[in-house]
Amino acid sequence: MPSTFYNQPAYAESVSNVTLSPSVALGSVRMEAGNQYLYVYNDGGASINVGKGVIISANTGYSVTVSSLTNVGGFLGVCQHNTIMTASYGWIVTRGFCKVFAAASTALTSGAPLFVGVDGSFTESTGALTQMAQGYCITATAAGGIGYGYVRCFGA
Repeated sequence: MPSTFYNQPAYAESVSNVTLSPSVALGSVRMEAGNQYLYVYNDGGASINVGKGVIISANTGYSVTVSSLTNVGGFLGVCQHNTIMTASYGWIVTRGFCKVFAAASTALTSGAPLFVGVDGSFTESTGALTQMAQGYCITATAAGGIGYGYVRCFGA
């Protein structure tokens, strides 16, 4: 069975690159500056902005979308460098230090566990969440702001 040919290996492409057609194989993993990245496709109905978390889409492998619910399963990573538009390909951080976007109604406290929230924003535990934390807040941020956190995502 012939395999698809890509113009370059995963390590040769910038992790800030966003394209309309795949330039490396979907699911490619690479390390850069201590962070682990995964190459994905945004098949959701919204762009994935910097600092937003993504969940696994049920449509195809390595396809992602921003969540529309709080405390959903399948959290996969965080958009770190450039917005990944709908129907585009790009890199997400699956393990490491990255920007995190706080939910509009929630400030993030330094040291607090993080959970993916509505539209890919992050929230702290309210005590009612039963899911394992997806990361920890490093720098506090106001509600709706971008802070810095450490994430360790599903499968990473």
